[in-house]
Amino acid sequence: NNSFQLTTKDIWLRKRNSAFELKWPIEDAFVSDSDHSFKGVDYYHESTELDIIKKVLISLAQIRLHHDDCGKLNEREMQNLLQRSDLKPFAQIETQRTRYELHMTSSLVSRNSVVHKFYVDIDSVKYININNTAVSNSYNIG
Repeated sequence: NNSFQLTTKDIWLRKRNSAFELKWPIEDAFVSDSDHSFKGVDYYHESTELDIIKKVLISLAQIRLHHDDCGKLNEREMQNLLQRSDLKPFAQIETQRTRYELHMTSSLVSRNSVVHKFYVDIDSVKYININNTAVSNSYNIG
């Protein structure tokens, strides 16, 4: 809805490939007053388990989901719960991801080489209006 109940609390609910995902902050993660190495880095819990998503939405975001059944939720039930709540999508984003695997060889103190493997993801993003018309501005994230 217009009050952005989740995003104003840094809670992010999305549906990716027909599956719900929720991301919410880990409070004071790894940061002490004397440790500045993690300042400015955000840490999040992430879950695709519908029952966990429901609990987090109720407890942290204080969302009223109107669900009487204590059994496990399925995707359709979760969609129905969200439709009956005040939560509404504010954006639809179409993403095409290209992943590159890179290998870097390093040798530290010893003469032995160590190969480090890491990934670089490049996302091409297109914003879609809620009425399914493409928005012209798009960009790449690397």
